[in-house]
Amino acid sequence: MDNNFLELGNNPESKKQKPLNILVVEDYEGIADLVKDMLEDKGHKATVFTSKEEALEELRRTKKEDLYDWVITNRGFAERLKNKMDGITFAEKIREEKLGNPYITMLSRNAEVYSQEDIEKMGIQYAIGKPFKKEQLLGLVSVARQFRTQSENPRTA
Repeated sequence: MDNNFLELGNNPESKKQKPLNILVVEDYEGIADLVKDMLEDKGHKATVFTSKEEALEELRRTKKEDLYDWVITNRGFAERLKNKMDGITFAEKIREEKLGNPYITMLSRNAEVYSQEDIEKMGIQYAIGKPFKKEQLLGLVSVARQFRTQSENPRTA
């Protein structure tokens, strides 16, 4: 099988699809590695950072052809992070600086307190509560892929 494409399920109508390029940003290295392993086991490319500042620099350096399709970041609270960037500010900076158009998912112990409208105002498409199940995260792969496809082929009026 071509290493640049994935076979999707047993559906005879499924086409080979390019793996997602995913940026995982999580304060806790163990959680970051767990998420990375889950995604790489499914054939996707995942890059991990435990610092949102370093991840933002990575996004700024990324060439157009290597842009990230999906950014998974934890919420992190600024007061606990001692003036370091939290996940909401990180997402806002991605949008403000136009660092690609990735699907952004926030991991948070308090995900349930945010409405979908609140999340979208933050520049985030979806929030998952911690702890989360593998199926929850992997269930978003198709959503992130669809988001990428829509970004690559926007409808014209």
